[in-house]
Amino acid sequence: MINVSDFNLTDYLFNVSKNFNCLTDESGNIIIANQAFCHGVNIFKFESTSKNFLNFVHPDDKQETFNWINKILALNARTDVEIQYLAGGGRFEWMSWSAIKLPDKSLLYFSGRSIKDLKAREEKLNAFLNDYQKIFESSLDVICSIDADGNYIRLNKAVYQMWGYRPEELLGTNYLDYIHPDDKVNTITATEKVKAGKVITNFENRFIHKNGEVRYITWSATWSESDRVIFSVARDITELKMQQEATLMHERRLESLVQSGSDLIGIISADQTYTYVSPSVKTTLGKQPEDYIGKTPYDFIHPDDVHIIDKAFQDILIYKKINVPVHRYQDSEGKWRWLQTIATNCIDDPAINGYICNTTDITLLKERELRIIEQNEKLKEIAQINSHELRKPVASILGIMQLMNEEVIKDELNITILGHLKTLTNELDDIIKRIIDNAHDDEPAEKV
Repeated sequence: MINVSDFNLTDYLFNVSKNFNCLTDESGNIIIANQAFCHGVNIFKFESTSKNFLNFVHPDDKQETFNWINKILALNARTDVEIQYLAGGGRFEWMSWSAIKLPDKSLLYFSGRSIKDLKAREEKLNAFLNDYQKIFESSLDVICSIDADGNYIRLNKAVYQMWGYRPEELLGTNYLDYIHPDDKVNTITATEKVKAGKVITNFENRFIHKNGEVRYITWSATWSESDRVIFSVARDITELKMQQEATLMHERRLESLVQSGSDLIGIISADQTYTYVSPSVKTTLGKQPEDYIGKTPYDFIHPDDVHIIDKAFQDILIYKKINVPVHRYQDSEGKWRWLQTIATNCIDDPAINGYICNTTDITLLKERELRIIEQNEKLKEIAQINSHELRKPVASILGIMQLMNEEVIKDELNITILGHLKTLTNELDDIIKRIIDNAHDDEPAEKV
C-alpha cells in the first residue's frame, strides 16, 4: 500500500508523462530524464546523466537551440521552440519544446512533444498556398477579392493585361466605377445574390478599359460570410463575343436569304427523306415546309420523271455536286411545276448530314419554250403547204417562159424584160425549194 506521505505527485507526473521530460544544469547536461525521453532517444535511463540535451538535436537546429537555452537563462521565464529532435529509430522528428529555469535552483526543466503530424499538415498547407500563389500570379484571368462595400482589396497581375490598370491602381476603389453604365443595375442585382449566398457563374457585363475601350467580361463569384468578402474570377470574352456576333449576323443573313429567296432549298437525308425545306416552298409550290418532312421526292415527282430521280440518287453517291435534269413536281393545286435542281453531297458534314438541293422554278420558261416549239411546228407545216402551192404557178411561169424565146420575141426591150422575169422566177423557185428542204431537215429521220 502506498504511503501518501512519501508520494510526490510532481515526480509521478514527470515520469509517467508521454512528453519528453528532463532536468538539466545551465549547460544542458542531463540530470534526470523520464522514460519517454530515454525511449525516444534510444538510451537507458542510467545513461541519460552522461548526455547533454544538445546531443539529440538535429545538426541544422543546434545553433538555434543553443541560443534558445541562453534566452531561457537570460529571461528567467518560460520560452518555447520548435526543433528537430531524435525521437526513436534514429529518426529526427519535429518537436515543440517548452523550458523554464526552476526558481532558486540552477536547473532547467524541459518538456517536449511530437508535432510531426502538425508539421506535415503545415507543409501540405504551405505547398498548397505556394501553388495557389503561383496560380494567382500567373493566371490569365483576373482573380480578385471585393469587400462588402464593393471595394477591391486584392487583385492579381492579370488586371493590367485585361483592363490596363495595375493592381495598386484599383485597390480601394469600387468595382462599379468601371462597369458600363447600361450594365450597372444587373451587376448590382447579381452582387446582392452573391452576398445572399448564391454562387454566380458565367455572369456577363461590360468593363471600361483604362484606354476607354469596352470589354466584355464573364464573372464567377462566391461570398465568404466569415471574411465578409466576395471572391471573384473574371475572364475577358470580348474576342469570343465578336465572333459570336459575326456568326449570328452570318446566320441571320443566311436565314434571310433562305427564307426570302425565290429558290427552294431542301435537305434530303441518306434514306432519301426530307429533313429540311425552306419557307420559300410556300411561294414555289404552295405548300408548307412540314408537308415534305419525312417524305421522299418520289411522293411529289411526275410519274414520267421518276427515272430522273433514280439517276440523281445514283450520281450523288459518286459526284460531290450534280445538275439534276429538268423534272416536274406537283403543287398544292395538283398542277405540275417544272423544276431545275443542283444537288450537293454533304453527308459527311455533321451540320447537314444530307444532300442540299437548290431548286429553281422554271415553269414559265419551260412553258414559253414549249409554246415556241409548238409555234415552230405550225410554221413548218404552213411553210410546207404554202411552198408546194407556190411552186405550182412558179413552175407554170417557167414552163411558159421556156416556150417563149428570141425567135418569137424580136423586140430587144421585150427580150430584156423576159430575161429579168426568168431570173426573178428562178430566184423565187430557189427560195421555195430551200423552205421545203429546211422543213424536211428538221423532221426526225425515219428508223430503218
